[in-house]
Amino acid sequence: MCLFALLVFAAIASAQIESGTLNGTVSDHGGARIAGANVAITDTGTNQMQTMETSQDGSFHFAQLKPSHYRLSVTASGFKEGLLPDVELHPQDNLAEDITLEVGS
Repeated sequence: MCLFALLVFAAIASAQIESGTLNGTVSDHGGARIAGANVAITDTGTNQMQTMETSQDGSFHFAQLKPSHYRLSVTASGFKEGLLPDVELHPQDNLAEDITLEVGS
């Protein structure tokens, strides 16, 4: 019975480390954080996309992402699009990618 419980726990723990997270902040060139910016992350291998808005402090957080290559784009009213075309995520990664947007459209 103990061996079974140990194997089940090991399988669960193994499954939990097969993903990673990506978080960061969005700001302007002056360093002011941009709340409500639209952040999209796209798995470039499958074209699956997740989106969210930045919080009041300009932060975003994508959890439980499978290891892959991602394209991160950020848009906000009055700013040019911010783009990171190739973010590589490995199991257990906790990546921080801060984006600075330029004024313009």
